[in-house]
Amino acid sequence: GSRSPSHPTKNLPMKLFLTLGLALTGGLAATYDDIVPRQEAGQVRTITFELESSSELAEMVMLMNGEEQGGMPEMEQLQSDSKSGTFVDRLVAADGGRATKLERTYEDLAGFQGFEMNSDMMGSMSQESDLVSDLDGLTVVFERGDDGFEASWPEDAPGDDELLTGLEATLPFADLLPGEGVEVDDEWELDVALLDRLLSPGGALKLTAEDSEEGMMMIDESDSGAEVELDGELTATLKRVGDGQAVVTLAFEYSQFTDLTEHMLAMENEAPEDAPEGAM
Repeated sequence: GSRSPSHPTKNLPMKLFLTLGLALTGGLAATYDDIVPRQEAGQVRTITFELESSSELAEMVMLMNGEEQGGMPEMEQLQSDSKSGTFVDRLVAADGGRATKLERTYEDLAGFQGFEMNSDMMGSMSQESDLVSDLDGLTVVFERGDDGFEASWPEDAPGDDELLTGLEATLPFADLLPGEGVEVDDEWELDVALLDRLLSPGGALKLTAEDSEEGMMMIDESDSGAEVELDGELTATLKRVGDGQAVVTLAFEYSQFTDLTEHMLAMENEAPEDAPEGAM
């Protein structure tokens, strides 16, 4: 009889710690208004970022008609990622100390992705790829609308609208600050979903591998359309204040569940010849 599609998934448990340095104008108590600088038209701001992350496959299961299937082969999977770049923002217009229109030029966008898999069924595979972006060297206009900032191309330099999808004008750091004044060693809870934005500054920067081998399971959830669920806790702590800066640490432990069904089906143009009827 006909079978429903199998659902490959992966679970990635992580425990990470980050330290965030913020410019501060007040005393031991710090609020959002103390830290966010005033934005004015004509200002030019440069943001440079470097990020590294790694993940390890904890579990892979296969479901058929909603039931877990046994007999999954033993598998080890390691993936390491890095990304870096520079945003040069020219503030075109502002209202009430907040930018309403800016032009962002993307510079030095680059990355690296390493993958290693060991499986009883498929043997050992590994791949390393440099990541590049078609956004590198381009300028995008962000203008605030009713639903936040919208991205567009400058009138004198139109481009591919697909590159604009998933771009974000604002960076997530302000969302990590407390809603009210805190003192040294105070803690506050944050939405764990902020981690995705923290590790993807500026949104989907279209960093893709220069070369990729057939059959590799390297996944970039931001561009694959995979369904990702996060569950966990994110706690911030004001560690110290001095020399005009506040140091905030972020401690988080979370589980990430990714449904790779659509991604895997997209990799198959047609069912293999030996696949049972309806299995795909």
